Parts: sequence; structure tokens; C-alpha cells
Amino acid sequence: MVVLSIALCVPMLQKYSHWRQTELDFRKIAEARSTTVSTYYPELLERLSRDEQVAKRIIEVHLSGNLSSPLYSDLMRLPNVEKIEFMYAREVDKIVPTINRMSSLKTATFAYCDPSDSWLPELNNDSIRDLRLHGYQLSFFKAPLVASCQANMPNCSIMVTSD
Repeated sequence: MVVLSIALCVPMLQKYSHWRQTELDFRKIAEARSTTVSTYYPELLERLSRDEQVAKRIIEVHLSGNLSSPLYSDLMRLPNVEKIEFMYAREVDKIVPTINRMSSLKTATFAYCDPSDSWLPELNNDSIRDLRLHGYQLSFFKAPLVASCQANMPNCSIMVTSD
């Protein structure tokens, strides 16, 4: 019976721990008057977007991990983000519609992310002026996919690099 009680409490304790970490990270960013956010979980973005003063201050965001959470759409509620970087991100195709609607975005970087054939042709944001794509191998970003993206964003400079 005790084991069952503990097993039922573990998810609740994990959720509390995650909430507490989000609040601690938010306070650090708010108190430091930081303009940059680095995170692997979307709850921090959601928390930042609820504070209008902090949300307006954020101009650079670094993300990694699984991008399938609907909370990543809270990026649009950070109105002054000019630079976004995705490292080791999975399910990039889920975040592309959000990126396409971020009117303040000037620079986007994708490094070591999902294969580009599922998301690169869908990237279409006229405000992006600098797109950086980096992978383990140059063949990761096939020329037709990059050309398709360039056609969607003709005023954007696209740089493709590899290890």
C-alpha cells in the first residue's frame, strides 16, 4: 500500500519540481533584466509571456529539445524577439508555423536539428534576413530544399555549414 501511495505521488512531485524550476528561472531572468533566454522546456516561455514587461525585453531565445509542445507558440507573445536559435531540436516542423508569424524575427539558426526535408520548405517569414543552417554533414541540407526556402524568403541570406 505504501509503495502504491509513493508511486501515485511521484508524478505530482515531478510536476511541482518542474513548476518550481520554471519560477526560479523566470525570477533570475526578470531580476537580471536579461534580454536573452536559453531553455529546453516551453513552460518558461509561457511564464515569460505572462509578464508584459519581461516579455517586451526578450530579444534573443535559444531552444533545444522536443518542439512539439503547443506552449512554444508563446514565442509569438514575446514581441521583440529578433534572434532565435534551435540546437538539437526535434519535431522542428511543429514550430515553423510559429516562426513564420514572428514579425520581429531577423535571425534564425538551426543547428543539429531534425532532417530539414520536413520543415525547411515550409519556412516562410519575410522579416528573417539571416538564416543559418548547420548539420553534421553538408548533405543534410539538400540544395533543392535550400532553394525552396530561398524562394519563400528572397530577401534572406542563407548560410549552410557542417562539421
